Amino acid sequence: MERLAAMSRLQYSSTGTYYRRSMAEMLYDFHAAKCSDDRDRIYALIGLGGNIMEISYRTSVERTYLDFAIAEICKHPGPILSCAGAFPAIPFNTTSAEPEILLPSWVPDWRSVAQYKPLYLQSDFGEAAAVGATSEHVTIQIQPSKAIIASIMPGADLMPAAMTIMSMENVRTEVHKIASFYLSESKASSPAVDRNFMDTISAGALQLPPKDLHNEMAPENPLSSKFINTVRQVMSGRRCFFTDEGHFGIGPNGVRTGDVAIVLASSRQTFVVRPRNVLVAKDTARTLIGDCYIPSFVAAVMQDLVQEAKQSQTTIKLR
Repeated sequence: MERLAAMSRLQYSSTGTYYRRSMAEMLYDFHAAKCSDDRDRIYALIGLGGNIMEISYRTSVERTYLDFAIAEICKHPGPILSCAGAFPAIPFNTTSAEPEILLPSWVPDWRSVAQYKPLYLQSDFGEAAAVGATSEHVTIQIQPSKAIIASIMPGADLMPAAMTIMSMENVRTEVHKIASFYLSESKASSPAVDRNFMDTISAGALQLPPKDLHNEMAPENPLSSKFINTVRQVMSGRRCFFTDEGHFGIGPNGVRTGDVAIVLASSRQTFVVRPRNVLVAKDTARTLIGDCYIPSFVAAVMQDLVQEAKQSQTTIKLR
C-alpha cells in the first residue's frame, strides 16, 4: 500500500498540474523496491525528479551513489544528509576485524534497510545553505552553537520498524517510559508533561498544549490515537537523550554520549556528528550519525542569532 501511495503522489494533482517530488523523497518512498541492478535505484527516478545525470553501467554502484550525492548535496544538503543517517553504508569484508566501508558517512547507501524515517519528510526545517563536496568529504556551513550529548535513555534501542508494528497499548507503554526518563533527567517536579516533551517525541508534527501525560494517553482522548500514531512513526529506530545544557531531543539509535549536535546554517535542521579520530589532533573531520530533533536547543540558537548584529557561521568537514 505504501508503494501504491507513493506512485499516486507522482501523478497529476486535482488542479491538473504535475506534483514534482524531490529525488530524496522518491528514493525513500521506493527504497524497498526490488532492483536487479542497484544503480537503477537512482537511474529509474532521475527523470521524475528533474535531475540530469549521466547513466553509465560501467560505473560502480558506490560511485553512482557518490556522484548523485555530490550533485544533490550542493543544492539541497538537508535531505541528503538526513537520508545518509537513515541509509548507512553497507560494510564489506565483514569477516575481517575492520570491515571496509566504501562510502563516506554523508552519502546514503540506497541498498541498505532504512533505520528510521528521515525527519525532513515529517517537518519543514527550511532550506539549508549550499555546501561544497568532493569524492572524499563535504564541507557544510553550520551555526556556531553546538550541543554535546550528555545522557541517553537506557534500554531505548528500538530496532528499525519495531514501533511501527506495535499495538497502540504497547506504544503508550513506551511513551510512558520515555516520559519517566524525561521527568527524571529534567528534574521536573510536576507529573504534567510540558509542550517541549510532546513536541520532541512527535518531531513537531503535533503542536499540543501542555497536558497531563496520563490524560493525554487515555484511550478515550480523541487526540490520543493521532498522537500515538505519530509517535510510532517518529520514534521507530530512534532514542531520546539530553544535552549538556539540559535540552531534550531524539536521534538515531546509534547516538552516543559525547556526540555533537549541530544546526545547519540558514535552517533549523539538526544533525548528530562524531569526531573521527580523537587520537589524531589534526583530524578535524566528523562522521555523520544522522538527523535529530532538539527543539529547545534550536530555539536557543535562533534567539542568539536574533540578538547578534551580525550572524556568524562556521564550517565543519564530514567524511
